[in-house]
Amino acid sequence: MQRILAIALAMAVLAVGCNRPWSQGPDIDKPRRTKPPKSEPGAPRPPVKDEVAEDFNRQGLAACEKKEYAKAADFFQEAVRLRPDVATFHNNLGRTWYWMTEYDMALEELKEAARLDGKDAGARANLGDVYRQKENYLEAVRYYHEALQLDPNQARVHYELGN
Repeated sequence: MQRILAIALAMAVLAVGCNRPWSQGPDIDKPRRTKPPKSEPGAPRPPVKDEVAEDFNRQGLAACEKKEYAKAADFFQEAVRLRPDVATFHNNLGRTWYWMTEYDMALEELKEAARLDGKDAGARANLGDVYRQKENYLEAVRYYHEALQLDPNQARVHYELGN
């Protein structure tokens, strides 16, 4: 019986808080956090989320090599969902939509990639490809020229401008 009372007393003390007298009861004046605090804008992201997003990106690239574009798009979409601030993920998803002939979706992702990384020549070259397929040659040439301004060594873009 004494053992049961001792356990009950210990549980009561733990429930109330060890450093507060019984008469004061639990510390209810202070708000209790049930969730971790939200990070401030620009604060470093948790590495686990980054690693998971990178893993989805790698799986998407592997699916692209096998020409499993629908599967690749799913992986890239998960990477974008986890890290919408990474231009490479948007570029990979946009390029995949391009291969699936989903040109409007490709444009949306590629424009976001170009917006996120102002120095990404690849996103601009990919935008040129999409506009070329949509037969909007003025926009295609504009994006090809932007790509060459950022990286004049893109042989593929020089080739596309020659056609």
